[in-house]
Amino acid sequence: MLPIEWVGVTHIAAGARHAPVKLETGAIVTNLPTDRLFLFPQHRVLVTSAIVRRMFRCDSVFVAAKFLSGMKGVSRLETSGRVAHRHILCRTRAVVFAKGVAVEILLPGPVAMRNLPRLALTAIASITQHDNSQFAQPCLEAPAQPLRRELVARYVNYSKQLA
Repeated sequence: MLPIEWVGVTHIAAGARHAPVKLETGAIVTNLPTDRLFLFPQHRVLVTSAIVRRMFRCDSVFVAAKFLSGMKGVSRLETSGRVAHRHILCRTRAVVFAKGVAVEILLPGPVAMRNLPRLALTAIASITQHDNSQFAQPCLEAPAQPLRRELVARYVNYSKQLA
């Protein structure tokens, strides 16, 4: 068990860029997620399958939730309101299970830091002492964007689930 250094909630406008990705029950595999799950578009989901092994010669890769849109049971939430995003930060990168789905905790890289409010940035800076290098290392490298799109296209084309 890793100690949790920070838990935060941010409320942002849910416009097209920040619209949450909605995974319906069973969108990943049968009964996963166990209930409807909403993720920030940049939130990375662990994908493990024969397709991943053939494409990347490894067992698993992380793919940002936004790239999963278009798969059966995965879509962007259509809303014009504000949405709450919950964040967890530990000293090292970690995977948590959100409704049974393996996802990475907050990666305080450039994209996440641009989208966090000043209060959250101040809290994170006090924990990281302005050095995100230890905290900003992904658990696994993500495939390049064209390969992520190709990976999802193969799942859609073969009507496969993600695990």
